[in-house]
Amino acid sequence: MTPAPTLASALDGILAALCALVWGRFAAFGTLAAPLHNRLNRARQRLARLLANLAAGRRPRPRAPRPGRGGGAPSVRLPR
Repeated sequence: MTPAPTLASALDGILAALCALVWGRFAAFGTLAAPLHNRLNRARQRLARLLANLAAGRRPRPRAPRPGRGGGAPSVRLPR
């Protein structure tokens, strides 16, 4: 048995508990909690797909960088 399914189920359980915690604790702040909940669920799906593909022996394709997108925070301009 490969460790990928075990790792996938463990991480899925952790992220599911975190999603439930966020939604249960901050449901009153729906406009703030919903995007965080959606992001956590999307991360769960991506991680599960990645680990399933790795367990099946398929490596992820390298992706080309997207043009016109600056990386990181904007530079700080100091006053003179």
